[in-house]
Amino acid sequence: MRQVAAEDYAAWTRGLFTFNDETIASICRKLSRWYGVEIVPRGVDADKVRYTGVVKRYETFAEMARLLARTDQIRADVEEGKIVLCIDRDDD
Repeated sequence: MRQVAAEDYAAWTRGLFTFNDETIASICRKLSRWYGVEIVPRGVDADKVRYTGVVKRYETFAEMARLLARTDQIRADVEEGKIVLCIDRDDD
């Protein structure tokens, strides 16, 4: 057994995505299931950098991409029928 944040797991009942210290790879999996398109991460930090936030589940993907871009680290590109979330970090 492990302790979990019940609020995060119940957020869907309120129409929300919650990301609590999650990698972009984990976020891509959730968004892929919700939007029904293949969304993949790209970048050396895709499994290292973590994000926390709450977003309305019924936003369009275009709005979701705009919100992710506000981090100044993520941009969404379309390549070969997939949405690629690119990690662009310049703090190295």
